[in-house]
Amino acid sequence: MAGLNRSDTWRVANYTHDALDFRNGSNYLTLNNQTDANTQDTSMLLLQYKIKKGTKFSLLLEYDSTVPIVYTPSLNKIVSNIQARQNEFVQDFESVFNVSKDSEYRDMTVYALANLVGGVSSYYGRLYLFQDNETQPEYPFFTATPTRNYYERGFMWDEGFHDLLICRWSVDLCLATLSTWFGSQYKTGWICREQSRGPEVQSMITPGFLF
Repeated sequence: MAGLNRSDTWRVANYTHDALDFRNGSNYLTLNNQTDANTQDTSMLLLQYKIKKGTKFSLLLEYDSTVPIVYTPSLNKIVSNIQARQNEFVQDFESVFNVSKDSEYRDMTVYALANLVGGVSSYYGRLYLFQDNETQPEYPFFTATPTRNYYERGFMWDEGFHDLLICRWSVDLCLATLSTWFGSQYKTGWICREQSRGPEVQSMITPGFLF
C-alpha cells in the first residue's frame, strides 16, 4: 500500500511506474509510502496484488468512524450526468453559434469548441527567466492551451486566437484568461510569451525550454 501527498497527486502515473518494488520470491508488488507520517494530507492510496487469472476475491473497506463517508454515485448515475452535461453543452452551443444542425461542419465545430474550452487550465508557480538574478514570485495562471498532451501551457500568441472564439462563447471566461495574462506583466512592462508555471507542467518540458 502506498499514499501520495495531496500536492503530489499529479505524479501518480510516474510514481507508480518508478516505485514498483518487485520483491524476490514474493507474489505481491509494493509501493513505498510517500506521505508524511505526521500529516493527514493524503488524497490517494494504492494497493496492488498479483493474482492468477480467474481468481475471485472480496475487498472490504473499513472507514474511520470519525470521518464521514463520501457518497459514491453508481456507474449509471455517472453516465447519466455526463450525458446531461453533453446535451447542455450542445444546447448552449446552438444558442451562441449560428450553425445549422444539417451543416456538414456542425459536429466538427462542436468538437473543436469542446476541446478548446476543455483545454483551459489553471496553474500556480513561478517563472524561470534567463539572466535574471531575482527570484520570481509564485503566481496563479489561468489560460487556454494549444494542446493538452504536448503544449500544455500558456502561449500569448495562441491565446489571442483562442479568445476570438472563447469571447463569443463566454465573455466572463475570456476576461478571466486575459486578466491573468496582463497580471503576469513584468516590472518593465514585458509579458513572457510562453508561461510554464508549477512543477507538473514544468516536468513535461525539456529544461532548456524553461528559460
